[in-house]
Amino acid sequence: MNVKQSLKPIVAKVFDFDDDIFALEEKIRIAKEDAEVKDTLIKNIMESDATKSEKIKSLEQMLSFIESEKKFELEITNKIPKKDTTYLRIEKDGTYGVDVRNFFMINDVTIPVVTGSTNDIKALAGLNWVKSNIIYTPDKSSYGIDEYWAYPYQTLKRKRGDCEDGAILIANILLRSGVPWYRVRVCAGSVKGGGHAYCVYCRETDNEWVVLDWCYWYNSKPVADRLTHYDMRNYMNEEKNFYVWFSWDLKNIYAKEELSTEAMEFFK
Repeated sequence: MNVKQSLKPIVAKVFDFDDDIFALEEKIRIAKEDAEVKDTLIKNIMESDATKSEKIKSLEQMLSFIESEKKFELEITNKIPKKDTTYLRIEKDGTYGVDVRNFFMINDVTIPVVTGSTNDIKALAGLNWVKSNIIYTPDKSSYGIDEYWAYPYQTLKRKRGDCEDGAILIANILLRSGVPWYRVRVCAGSVKGGGHAYCVYCRETDNEWVVLDWCYWYNSKPVADRLTHYDMRNYMNEEKNFYVWFSWDLKNIYAKEELSTEAMEFFK
């Protein structure tokens, strides 16, 4: 049953199938990707005690927000060139080139879910969950090799991991908790001290990227009070350049140039 069909009885009872109500509901149905969330929001509005004009205003505001977010999604995902990137993952039966997007497992019900009234609050809660529950441990100690990127379920079971394991887990927690996919990325790059992987989040307060690093330079500041990713000096290489080899979200992989010799040790 689609949204329009499910809401007809409600609207019929209250408004006698007013065309303006259905027109707004249809626009929202087309614009919003998350059907379950959309259905709940619309139903809450329609079953409230508000007047007809108040309900129309609420639906119009919802539609405006959805359209604004959709526009922002397109802008933010097209700022940096896209480049397919695979991680060389060593297994017992050989080495595999794994598309890094496979490390996002949004349908894994074992991944924790955090709550909050805003996505900014959820972002900090996801960071703090990993900081409180995962012990930083080098890959050599955990897996017997120098570099091994764990899937979220492996990190959760072992309760330990190194920089990328925690970063990947933070990203998965945020996605599972309802944070829009285009606001969550994992970066791999050259920072002060060498190669590093960390999660970044595009906060809602000003649509700026901030770092959610659970191990190297962790801090518990509210998301709104953090320096932007670009302004965080620790996330520069020795030449003080802001240098990310590549980053990825649920749907895309971003890279401005060919990978460096340093990055090619683990990626192709």
